[in-house]
Amino acid sequence: MNVRSESVSRGVTLLGIAAFGPALVLGLTGAGSASSPWVIATVMVASGVLCTAAAGASLVVSVRLRFTENALVAAAFTAAGLLVLAHGLFSPGAFFDGTGKEFGASGQLSALFCIPTLAFLLATRDRLDRSSTWRALSLLIVVAAAVTAITLFFTPFFTPFKPETASVAVAAGVAIIVQLLAARHFAQLAARFDDHYSAALAAALTVNAAVPVFFYFGGPGSGAYWWAHGMCMVGVSLAAIAIWFKARQAQALSMLVGSVVTTKPMRELQVDIAPAILRSLKSITDPSDPRLAVVYATGDDLAAMSVEQDLRPASVLPILKRALLAVEAGAVRS
Repeated sequence: MNVRSESVSRGVTLLGIAAFGPALVLGLTGAGSASSPWVIATVMVASGVLCTAAAGASLVVSVRLRFTENALVAAAFTAAGLLVLAHGLFSPGAFFDGTGKEFGASGQLSALFCIPTLAFLLATRDRLDRSSTWRALSLLIVVAAAVTAITLFFTPFFTPFKPETASVAVAAGVAIIVQLLAARHFAQLAARFDDHYSAALAAALTVNAAVPVFFYFGGPGSGAYWWAHGMCMVGVSLAAIAIWFKARQAQALSMLVGSVVTTKPMRELQVDIAPAILRSLKSITDPSDPRLAVVYATGDDLAAMSVEQDLRPASVLPILKRALLAVEAGAVRS
């Protein structure tokens, strides 16, 4: 294990301890409580709206730019955000006067709805998915979350797991494991390719994985409850910021290589490549580097070529190197 890999692993491990430690302590001790129905409802509705908006915007950007893995993560967080919003609306004694099952069900389902897209990400991470399955699944899970929230309003069909039982332990355990495995995947990408965006996604998933810990202990308004929802907001924010900045860089990368592939001069495309981006590109030597994947996955011309001519990362890498040489030569002449 090299120094960079050890650094990433150590950072993710420490972050996991920081997220899971308080969740377990608060759950075991029951410390910290603010259980006013209106406080719970207001905070949950506000956080649900913010999380859904941030994750939803990240999902739109990821789907538009064909960022497969980012879209799957954003879809998981968007679905969770919708159910957190419903959780706030169903808070007993506040906006909605129901049976109470809707409140618990929406909260637990917000964690379970993260599983399908992240499990698909893990199952397909070692191969290039040229189908539209990832796109369909990303959109489907969001629609399913919205339909579930609306259905709970009329019919509380899902009975929440009882705290400290085997069933809730299994459900929470699966949700935690899947998110930690996805975090491990992004941490490996970050360590292998020095990709800061992958490191941020690893951090986001690690933090969010601590959320289901609360479901084992239960207790709306407890310290563990507030910690879980705080971790949810931190995780979604980290992921949204990483995806947004990666999208901005990808636009420049695709135009850079596109200027060579489509024979359009750089000045015509009005590309402004920062020195930091050039240094980052020059360090790419592996066709499986995620920084290279976004180059040909964005931009209409490159996207069309990748489908029509079966353009793969191994083919794009030498094109990228030639583009960098052309850029550097032009800078020297000027």
